[in-house]
Formats: sequence, C-alpha cells, structure tokens
Amino acid sequence: FESAGSLPQLPKSPLRLSRMLDSTDSTPDAIEGLVLSDPGLTAGLLRSASSVFHARRRQVTTVREAIMVLGFRSLRSLAIALWTQSLIIEASKKSMFDAGRFTKNGSFVGFLASNIFREKGANASGWSADEVYAGGVLSNISIGLLAVLHPGTFDAVYLLSKDNQWSLVKGFNEMFDHEIAELGPLAAQALGLPEMFETVIAHCDYPLGAMDSFRPLACLNFAKNLADEQGFGLSRWDVPLSVCGAVLDEVDLDEERLKGLIAEARKHTLLHCPANAA
Repeated sequence: FESAGSLPQLPKSPLRLSRMLDSTDSTPDAIEGLVLSDPGLTAGLLRSASSVFHARRRQVTTVREAIMVLGFRSLRSLAIALWTQSLIIEASKKSMFDAGRFTKNGSFVGFLASNIFREKGANASGWSADEVYAGGVLSNISIGLLAVLHPGTFDAVYLLSKDNQWSLVKGFNEMFDHEIAELGPLAAQALGLPEMFETVIAHCDYPLGAMDSFRPLACLNFAKNLADEQGFGLSRWDVPLSVCGAVLDEVDLDEERLKGLIAEARKHTLLHCPANAA
C-alpha cells in the first residue's frame, strides 16, 4: 500500500466536484453538469436520495432534486464513496473478491449505521448521518484494495478465514499479526480521500482509538459486525457477532427497534443492490 503508483487512481471528477463545492463561485448548474457527466455517479446519487434513508415518499428523478435533498456536504461524501467503490470493483477481478457482496456490504453497513446514528443523535462528533452512510460504503475499502493490489494474498486470507469462519479482517490480522487498519490510511492518503474516510478506515474496527468521533464510528462498527452476522459481510459465510462493550453501551438500542432497523437495512440493500450487482 506504500507504493502509491500501483494504486488505482481516482478519476478527476471527484476532485473537481470537491473543489467546486468548496468554491463560492460554483453554481447549481455547474455542479449538476459535472454529476451528469458521470452516469454511474448519477445513478448512485438518485438511488441514495430516493431511499428510505432520506425519508422520501417518492422517487427522486433529477440530479438537481438529488442535490437539494442531499445538500453539498453529503453530496461530496456520497460522491467520493460511490466513485471509490466503483474503482475497487472494476480493479479487483483477479481474485476471489466478490464485487457484488462488496456493494451489498457497503449499502447495508451505510444504511444501518446512519439510521442508528440518527436514533442516537449526532452528539458533538460533527458528523452528519449522510457522512456516516458514506463511511459505511467504504468501511471495507482496505479489504478491497488488498484484492486489487495483491490478489494472491487476498485469496490466501480468504481461504484462511473460510476455514476458521472468521471475518476477512480477522483473517488478515491473524495471518500477518498486524491490523489491516494500519494499511488503510496509507491508501486513503494515496487516493486523495478526505480526512473523514481516513478516520473510518483507520478506526471503524477499533472506535476507541478516535474518541472525538466515537459515536459515528461506534455505529459503523456495530453495523459492520451485524452485516457479517446477517449474511451481508464480504464472505459467503456468517460470522458470529463480536462487538466490544463500549460500542454496545454507545449504541444501546431496544431489541425490537434494532430488529426493525436491521429489517429496513436488509430491504434497502436488496432493493438497491440486486442479486447480480457488481
């Protein structure tokens, strides 16, 4: 991951959009035009803006309306997450990496974590629910990049994890006696991802390492573990739930309410990520 030259490169559009959103001279027409120039981004943003996540009673059918629903801050986070996810999917076809599961995992984790975050309140973290959603989309980017850069290593991790019914994160950590979270921030910097994504990649699996963002990270960690348990993880096998006490205390949802949120996340994922999603 230290070899930035071997990393897949983000297209120029995300950087242009980020600069455009920061500029006081930008116009809605210019922002809309840039989004429309990328068909994949256009489709992804329309899906996100139309989802139950945004409490819409009807489909959002235009990019202009999607921008209004999301707002500039959320637009930036979701656009970068969707672009990066597509990059990983396209570049990781030489291993056992399952692109469809990667897409579903990001959708499930993002949707569930953002709704839990809404339930608990933003606290003093400075994060929005939309940013938590975007963080969930890329919560397993380190695994995706491993498949891109070292497909043979990914396959070895995959098989070890399968034999032991572990998550792929645990499989990597056990194989190398290092946390994959150590590698992710290097890749995030090389890809030019915003600091928020660096925080997610570095601390999603261990939220206690970033107490300033503990609430959103706790929601992401809990949702990521539930995805493994509920059949929406990166592996084809279910992984027993393993969440630290501090995260459970922070999330602290009524059992029936949690079941309802999981059901909503499952419905959202199956609706927006069909069986052949890739």
